[in-house]
Amino acid sequence: MDLVLSAARGARRGHRRISTILPPEATIPTQVEELKRRDSTQPCLHVAEPRNLEDAWAAARAVANSDVDGVDLPASPELVTPELVRYLHDHDKRVAVWVWRAPALNDTPAVWDALSKAGVDAFTSNLPPELIL
Repeated sequence: MDLVLSAARGARRGHRRISTILPPEATIPTQVEELKRRDSTQPCLHVAEPRNLEDAWAAARAVANSDVDGVDLPASPELVTPELVRYLHDHDKRVAVWVWRAPALNDTPAVWDALSKAGVDAFTSNLPPELIL
């Protein structure tokens, strides 16, 4: 619960997006939904770390049936497929992706191009030189 409370406090300080990685024993996205209930004016995304496509779909289904605004997944075209993005968009959910700490192997123009074509709504990047216009 400490992670949830610290994220909620951060939201009150004016952060635009509430997100947290919850411990494995947490019910997902129940605790994230609690963040949304605490401040419904702020977008709240469930941050997931799926190990495979099946896990990514499980996170997508959980988010689609929740009050949170979307999901934030690792930037991987193998996990964030056009079908998964379409499914979430059909349920009025946002799809964001994030990269690992720099230098991140998934922070490349090829990955961003594939994810952009898949319909991802938001990208987190370390802004390597080859991505800066």
